[in-house]
Amino acid sequence: MIQSASRLVQTLGDHSRAAELENLHLEIGSRIRDMELNKNFLENRLDEQLQAISEQRAELDRKEREAIATMLQEDQENKMLIGSFLEDAVNTTFGRLDEIGPVESTNMVNGAHESDGNDGDEHENVGEHESM
Repeated sequence: MIQSASRLVQTLGDHSRAAELENLHLEIGSRIRDMELNKNFLENRLDEQLQAISEQRAELDRKEREAIATMLQEDQENKMLIGSFLEDAVNTTFGRLDEIGPVESTNMVNGAHESDGNDGDEHENVGEHESM
């Protein structure tokens, strides 16, 4: 458009205006090239930043997987440790019972212990002993 105006002015014989329009045309071309170079620079910088972000994301994903694996491993180790403690407690408890001797059953049948041979009349006698 500026070139067309420059040709028109030159045809009309206004050479000073034609030179001004030509300088304006060159200045606009220079600014357009500057803008393109700046845009290319900004796009390249953005690509580098996006690449860095992608690498950081991959590193964070790796750290997340590592943290989960570590937690699962430590949880498994803790379960085994607690299981070992419980096993020791059971062995200690039942080991002491074996040293004491056999344990009588504490199951109740009709209000009486299975092993005591009573017919369940102890409850009737409780009142008699209290009144004496």
